[in-house]
Amino acid sequence: MTLNILEIKLVYFELSFMCCLGLQLYQGGIRNLNLTFVLKEVAWPVIVFLSLCILVPYIVLMGVLPQTGFAYTTCLVSYRYFYPALMLAALSLSAIVFSIQQCRKLYNHIKNEKYLVGQQLVNYHNDITGDAQLSTPIQESRER
Repeated sequence: MTLNILEIKLVYFELSFMCCLGLQLYQGGIRNLNLTFVLKEVAWPVIVFLSLCILVPYIVLMGVLPQTGFAYTTCLVSYRYFYPALMLAALSLSAIVFSIQQCRKLYNHIKNEKYLVGQQLVNYHNDITGDAQLSTPIQESRER
């Protein structure tokens, strides 16, 4: 549960940071475009991320594997299939996360459809406190 909260906070921070960057660029306009700001805050993080995505696997496969005793042809074959395998793993992970999110949305939709009518809970009994049942305004009006 804590990991999910941290992930949500991280995503919120990234989105708010990107919105601030976009807003600042939009408000400045083309005439007042601050090139150093664009390069430092927008282009540089993207360039660094993409460079690391390319360089780290190459350094591991072509620099570390030959030092551990693997043949050069084995390194070439592993290098050839590593990037497609990495892309397949990323797509599979994305599909799994998307499926889990859709299942959660479906569960919440079914739960809300069953118990939530308008803005009031109907036929919902809280069993946490034992045998205590919540009465709704609809039930109270029927009893009168």
